[in-house]
Amino acid sequence: DILTHCFRPFPNAPIFASGAVRPDMRLARERGVIFDIGHGMGSFDFEVARAMLGEGLAPDVISSDVHLYCVDGPAFDILVCMSKLLALGMPLVEVLRAATQRPAETIARPELGTLAVGAIGDVAVLRLRPGRFTFVDAVRDQPLLGDQRGADRIDKGEA
Repeated sequence: DILTHCFRPFPNAPIFASGAVRPDMRLARERGVIFDIGHGMGSFDFEVARAMLGEGLAPDVISSDVHLYCVDGPAFDILVCMSKLLALGMPLVEVLRAATQRPAETIARPELGTLAVGAIGDVAVLRLRPGRFTFVDAVRDQPLLGDQRGADRIDKGEA
């Protein structure tokens, strides 16, 4: 099972109004439910993300739910989604794994999302860009400041 929009705001948030994580979220994780952020127009809340991360309930999959109404914010693209998780304190290696290897495993395609010899060649070369960046969530009432952004793609010839 996959719970997409696992950091969604109210109503139907995985936390109570008090900020406490609902017990069924822990039970779902223990049962093996995959947590996927699916960040789109209304499905990602920093308050919820902080609570879930604080309880050790990091997303297994970082995906975007980008469409016509959120391509100009708040989701923008997958690199911004990844950068938001970095700014929330998720370790870089886990952010990368959640955006590459774990989605491939989730759809039973282990030949994707890996740099293994003989694997399908599908790679993007990125660099962290240091600085101060402001990120917004679907609620847009509390911007998040981050010190780095993994949103610079290295074009051919720059490496």
